[in-house]
Amino acid sequence: LQKSGSLALILFDIDNFKEINDTLGHRAGDIVLKSLADRCSSLKEDGMIGRLGGDEFALGLPGASAERAVELAERIRISIEQMSIPLPSGTVNTTVSIGVSQTRLLTDQLDIEELFASADRAMYRAKTSGRNRTASAGTS
Repeated sequence: LQKSGSLALILFDIDNFKEINDTLGHRAGDIVLKSLADRCSSLKEDGMIGRLGGDEFALGLPGASAERAVELAERIRISIEQMSIPLPSGTVNTTVSIGVSQTRLLTDQLDIEELFASADRAMYRAKTSGRNRTASAGTS
């Protein structure tokens, strides 16, 4: 990344994922995780997606504006909401709560921890305001 660039971060986790594991089993949970990762990978134009652990994912978007990151987050959210995930025992539908944060790189230093913390706080706001939402931390 160049000093004058920016970095956006999209964090999301699966709403009520524990219920999927508890009622349908961990194999079903694994299928859901893989299906969502595949869907997100197909929707992003650039950047890098990864699973942070459990049911939480991160998508880093070098050079992306906050507006572009929120637009992509909403495309991801809507696409997942419309998915019907095939399982051995039938199908399951799920949603995600998303937090978006963005920073402009004005110095050689990038506070990754603060970028993650900001996106995490936004994701928590999305969850506490009803789930299946995207919340933005704004530009820092």
